[in-house]
Amino acid sequence: MRLQDVVQATGAEGEALREGTEVRNVRIDSRQICSGDIFVCLPGEHTDGHAFAQDALQRGAAAVMAQKPLPRVGPGAPVLRVGDCLKALGDLGAWWRDRFRGTVVAITGSAGKTSVKELLASILSQKAETARNYKNWNNRLGVPLSILGCSGRERYWVMEAGVNQTGEMDELARILRPDMALIHNVGLVHPEGLGGLEGVAREKAKLVRAVREKGLVVVSADYPLLTSALPEREDLRTTRFSCMGGQARYQGEYLGLADKRGSYRLRLDGVELTPDPGFRAEFQLENILAAAAAAWELGYRSGEIEAGLARAELPEHRNKVIRMGNWTLIDDCYNANPVSVRCALRSAGELSGASPFIAFLGDMYEMGDAAETAHYEMGREAALQGVEHLLYSGELIHHVERGFREAGGLDGPHPVETGEELLRFWRGLPFSGGTVLLKASRGCRLERFVQILQEELTK
Repeated sequence: MRLQDVVQATGAEGEALREGTEVRNVRIDSRQICSGDIFVCLPGEHTDGHAFAQDALQRGAAAVMAQKPLPRVGPGAPVLRVGDCLKALGDLGAWWRDRFRGTVVAITGSAGKTSVKELLASILSQKAETARNYKNWNNRLGVPLSILGCSGRERYWVMEAGVNQTGEMDELARILRPDMALIHNVGLVHPEGLGGLEGVAREKAKLVRAVREKGLVVVSADYPLLTSALPEREDLRTTRFSCMGGQARYQGEYLGLADKRGSYRLRLDGVELTPDPGFRAEFQLENILAAAAAAWELGYRSGEIEAGLARAELPEHRNKVIRMGNWTLIDDCYNANPVSVRCALRSAGELSGASPFIAFLGDMYEMGDAAETAHYEMGREAALQGVEHLLYSGELIHHVERGFREAGGLDGPHPVETGEELLRFWRGLPFSGGTVLLKASRGCRLERFVQILQEELTK
C-alpha cells in the first residue's frame, strides 16, 4: 500500500505527501509506531490521538491521519485530513479486503464468537496460512485494524464481527464482504442498543446481505428468530447445523463428562467425529459444531478437523479451568450476558459434582430495561445449578439476591469489591476444596480476584 492508495481509499486531503511512499502498517497507538507506519488520530473518552501526532511523526510515521487541526505539528509534515478517522479507518480496511484473493469467513453470534473464530482458524491453519482477529478485536475499530494487520498472502481470513448498537453490522459487513457468513446463535445481549431478542437476530442477520455473490451462509437451525431474520438471497447457498436434533445437514451431541473432560459427537454429512478439544462444557458443543461445519464446507475432512480442534487455544479468561490442590477455579471473567452466564453456571455445576460450588458473579452491562429481570434470572440460575455460596460485585446485587433466595439459595450473595473482602470470606470457609466460578462483564474486572485466589492457594 502507498500513501496515494490511502488517499484514494479514504478520500483524504493530503499535505506534504511524498509520492510513492510505501505504508508498512496502520496504528492507533503512537508508542507502537515504526518507520513507514500511518498513525490514525482517534478521539477517545480519556485520551485524544490528535495530541500524539507529533510523537508519531518523531518516531518515523509516514503520515498522520487526523480529523481536527494539529497545532503542534509544524508545516511540511505529512498529514491526511479526513472528516471522521474511524470511518476512514473502515474505508481503508475495506480497500485492503477488496484486494485479498483468498477466502474471508465472517463469524457473528451472541455468545462464543471468539471461541468459534479460534477453533475454525486452528482447523484451517492445518493446511493453509490463516489470519484472524487479534483476541476479540471485532468492532468498528478492531475489524479494520485486524484486516490491515494481514499481509494479504494468507489463504484464509477468519474474522469475528461483534455489535452492540443497531446499525453497526452494516458498517462491519461493508468492510468484511465475506465469502462465507457463519452465524451460530442469538441471545439477549446488548438489548439496550439492539432492542430485544428480535433486534439482536435482525442485526446479526445483516451480515448475510454483504456475502459476496454465490457465497455461502452457515447458520444454526436452533434459533427460529434467526431463521426468520435471514434476508432472502437466491444467489447464496445456505447450510445449517443443529445441536438440538433439528433439520440440519450437520448435527452435534454432548455426551457428558468423562474424566473431567467434555465428550462430543459430530455428524458431518453422515461422517461421525468424536473430537477432543479439551473443553469441559456442554455449551462448547455449539462452538465446536459451527467451526467443524464451516471447515467441512471449505473442504476439510474428519482427521484434519479433529486435529485442528485438539490444538486450538482459547484466549485468556474464557472458561479456563485452573486446578490447584483440592480446588478448581474457572476463570470466565472476560465478559458476560444472560446466555453466557447461564451456560457457565450449568457447566461449572456439572464439573463440581458433589463438591462445594462457589460462584463469584458480577453485573452484566448494557442490559437497558432488561437489567432487573436479567439479574433476577441470574440469581435464580445460580441457585438452581447448586451454588452453595454466592459472591457478587456490582450495583445490581439486590435483584440477584431476590432470584437466588426465591430459587432456594441460602448463602449470599455476599458483596465483594476488594481483595480484603474476598480473603475474609475465603478464610472463613468450613471446607478446603471445591469449585469456584468467576463470571461477570468486563468492567467488573473479576480477573484480579482470580489472581488473589491463586496467590492464596499457593501459600
